Amino acid sequence: MSEEEARVILADNQTPAFMQLVKEHESSPGKYIEHFEWVGKCAAVAQVSYTPSVYKNPGGRRPGEEWVLLD
Repeated sequence: MSEEEARVILADNQTPAFMQLVKEHESSPGKYIEHFEWVGKCAAVAQVSYTPSVYKNPGGRRPGEEWVLLD
């Protein structure tokens, strides 16, 4: 299975590659980047739960923030 076809990608969260994968797939609905220990944690509670992705503001005005024009 390719990276594009995978629903869950397992990686070591102590490496730069993990954060790169998160950045690459943060806007992909239904795709999750998880640490290797995620499998064991899910098995221990007999339930699959994904780490929620945190939406990062791409920059610009923050929601609710007003623009101030300076002359």
